[in-house]
Amino acid sequence: MMDYDRNIHHNPDAQAWAKFFIETTKDMDREVFSDEGYMIAWFSNAMMAMHDSMAEKEDLERKYRIAIGYISTMPEFSDKHPLEVAAHFDAKYKELREATSDLLKAIDGLFPTDGPVKARVRAALKEKE
Repeated sequence: MMDYDRNIHHNPDAQAWAKFFIETTKDMDREVFSDEGYMIAWFSNAMMAMHDSMAEKEDLERKYRIAIGYISTMPEFSDKHPLEVAAHFDAKYKELREATSDLLKAIDGLFPTDGPVKARVRAALKEKE
């Protein structure tokens, strides 16, 4: 394995990554690795996919922190540590997901083929997520 300057890992520029990749793989017998346009597209796609997945996770975590902060102010939770509140709601969420899974299995048993009933139930459950 080639030893290289890992500063590239902090660079969000797909073109810089493509040039770096081409330079570090120039001894490989792959024509596509030397096509800078192709490699820019590849790295841009990979970077955007990572960005989107991280942004989605950060948004969910932010909403979760806001909800736990709000719930912590409710009288029944005011004497609890926020982590206790979070654990309580994590457990309730897990119960709800298990109940939803059981419901979907029951629906599959009642309506073995896809149809409007299953589609409406799945859509309603998805809206509640």
